[in-house]
Amino acid sequence: MFETYYARLAALASAPAATPADQLPKLRQLLEKVLRDECKRREAPFADLSQAIGLVAYDHNLPPLLRRQLQNLRLVANLVLHESYPGTAAEAASGFVAVAELVRHLTGAAYTGPLPPGIGLSAEEQAQALIEAEAPVPAASPVWRVQVLHADLATGQLTAELCVPADNRPSGPFAVSLPAAYEGL
Repeated sequence: MFETYYARLAALASAPAATPADQLPKLRQLLEKVLRDECKRREAPFADLSQAIGLVAYDHNLPPLLRRQLQNLRLVANLVLHESYPGTAAEAASGFVAVAELVRHLTGAAYTGPLPPGIGLSAEEQAQALIEAEAPVPAASPVWRVQVLHADLATGQLTAELCVPADNRPSGPFAVSLPAAYEGL
């Protein structure tokens, strides 16, 4: 089965004029195919891509870095598809490596095909870099989900409320951090 996944990765890597906006949705489709096949093989439900990433990551004890890279690929590809975000070569390369690494974890077979421009590492070097980068994740400051009530485009001010009870949480005002991909939308 992994041969078909790696064949699709090789086709993506060797596409001569592919832009990140072309590659990211295709990488997302391949990620979804890999996860659907794995969920089918394990007779597990496939609700959506985010949940499938979490399920497979938990079942296969995937490194947290790889899980974050897969979720990032999903989010960036969604921005490309739905928000006209152009994507970057680094995001496409990271998504490529993440999908190849996921398939390696699921099948035990390493990707040995062509690499997209800009990666510059062999599959073994990339796998080793992922392993070396796997360090304990520092504790982040608390993050709370909010619902945006009003957005004033002229001033850039957002009015938001907490979506869950504010037990032991500050009442505001809040600083809102947006990923760079959302700037200017």
